[in-house]
Amino acid sequence: GLSSPPDLPLVRPDLLNDQRDPKMKTYLLVSALLTAALPVLADDAEPEEIVVSGFRTVSPQELDTSITLLDQTTIEQASIANFEELVQLVPNMSFSGEASRARYFQLRGIGEREQYEGAPNPSVGYIVDDIDLSGIGGVTATYDLQQVDVLRGPQSARYGSSALAGIVYVQSAMPTDELIGNFQVTGGTEDTYAAGAAVGGGLTDNLKGRFSVYKYTDNGFRDNEFLGKDDTNERDELTVRGKLSWDIGDWNVLLSALYADADNGYDAFTITNDDTMRSDNPGEDTQETTAGSLKVTGPLGGAMELVSITSVASSDIDFSFDGDWGNNPFWSELGEPSGNTPI
Repeated sequence: GLSSPPDLPLVRPDLLNDQRDPKMKTYLLVSALLTAALPVLADDAEPEEIVVSGFRTVSPQELDTSITLLDQTTIEQASIANFEELVQLVPNMSFSGEASRARYFQLRGIGEREQYEGAPNPSVGYIVDDIDLSGIGGVTATYDLQQVDVLRGPQSARYGSSALAGIVYVQSAMPTDELIGNFQVTGGTEDTYAAGAAVGGGLTDNLKGRFSVYKYTDNGFRDNEFLGKDDTNERDELTVRGKLSWDIGDWNVLLSALYADADNGYDAFTITNDDTMRSDNPGEDTQETTAGSLKVTGPLGGAMELVSITSVASSDIDFSFDGDWGNNPFWSELGEPSGNTPI
């Protein structure tokens, strides 16, 4: 909660004694009284409870600067398609852009920048619906997400060795008792199109489910001058999610399933630092992930609660790029003729 300020002057004595500015003196006295009353007002207020990914309920006063919580309203109002674009809303968080989508994140300056670091595990954990996708979670679509929690600082005691710098916990929309559905279609420049559909509700008295599918495409915002194409850096991504929630007395069993298929190109670098590529052999950045998790929660007596999480994930990833980011005629113009020797 809020605490009283230290025993320091709340206002400057010279201003209080300044008879030439009585309005300023009155204003400062009122400000000092209000400041002193804030702790009393805060103690009397009923705090709203917030559930974070640490499986516990906290009040706004306890939600300190080490935790950033992005709720469904914030995510929807951001009008973005992928988690990497949410990073700008999180203090002290950044990501590396060495692929079509960000896979590696940094918190407070700690974290891997690329897949060649050689570390046995990422420093920033990344969990989606209790599925560990650390280092490969860049395919996360923001459509139908319920909440994103970012915990800065070491979280290894609870989440293991992949949370040295912190953890990102992503939760998709939970099943509800009422039948709820939504549909979304967006479009933009550079052949940007997206469509999503989600539906959920009660199946029986104690069983409810939710299913969503989302498709996103764009041409990658690059033009390849040598090949005469505008889609060598394209993004073509599909995300399918499903959840079943089963209440058994005081116990709950939650089954989550995820399928993500990113069939993206990778042609993003040029020595002229513009959007015109000259690669003769553009790369690709593809990822197909099939994953699921089973979470069981329930009371053990009056003072304890059991939380059991089992998850499995399988990913097929292919990342490549043009080694010289150019072609023979292009490099010949900048140096000695290369003849027929390939670069």
